[in-house]
Amino acid sequence: MLKDVARFREDGFYIKKGEKGIAIFQPGTSYQRRDGSIGINYNVKHIFDITQTSADEIPSPVEYDRSQLAYAFSHKEKNADNHAETGLTPDEQLLKLLDHSCHKEGRNLKEPFILSAEYAICQKYHLKCDAGFANDCVVTLGQMDKIGRKKTLKSVKRLFDTINTRIEHGLYVYDQEVNGNA
Repeated sequence: MLKDVARFREDGFYIKKGEKGIAIFQPGTSYQRRDGSIGINYNVKHIFDITQTSADEIPSPVEYDRSQLAYAFSHKEKNADNHAETGLTPDEQLLKLLDHSCHKEGRNLKEPFILSAEYAICQKYHLKCDAGFANDCVVTLGQMDKIGRKKTLKSVKRLFDTINTRIEHGLYVYDQEVNGNA
């Protein structure tokens, strides 16, 4: 788990004395060059691993069982039962629901970018999915200007956030309804 100093402080952790952060470039403000093109300022940001903090225990990733995820993936889908197919494993069923939601929500994005959001969600919820789309993303992004790349990447993040928020809400509702937690 990588975060900057401020994010670790928000979580109540402090960076150990003498630890060196990883320097990354963070996009800053954009500006217009003399020739009329748009440039982007980059700021150096240092991030740290949780092992470099005062955390006594490293939190393990949350694991959800497949019934929780199936509920969460489909609780807002009006036609979730229409996507159920016999003969699919629980993971294949989840991937089908996720694929449907991402394509429905990200209909204005090109296919490789929809798959990027799907892949990020799969990684978060420990589902195995194909990353074969990555080369298409690199090629397509390489053909765009900086502003187009920035807009596209923001759209992918927005798609991820939308679907992820829906899933998190579904997990909360599942916990409330099934486990009776108030």
